[in-house]
Amino acid sequence: MKIKKLEYYDEEYRWKLEAVEFSPNFNLLVGVSGAGKTRILRAIYSLKAIANGVFLF
Repeated sequence: MKIKKLEYYDEEYRWKLEAVEFSPNFNLLVGVSGAGKTRILRAIYSLKAIANGVFLF
């Protein structure tokens, strides 16, 4: 599975990740502290777990 675009809202923590578009071969997350790099990775992890049938509560 390839992720082409990601947009995410977490109701528990009440934060929204605006749409991020990924290139097909290589992606690098760069930004200052607090820009949202870790949130993008956590969102992908959460979506992966949900897709695999694991419910994160």
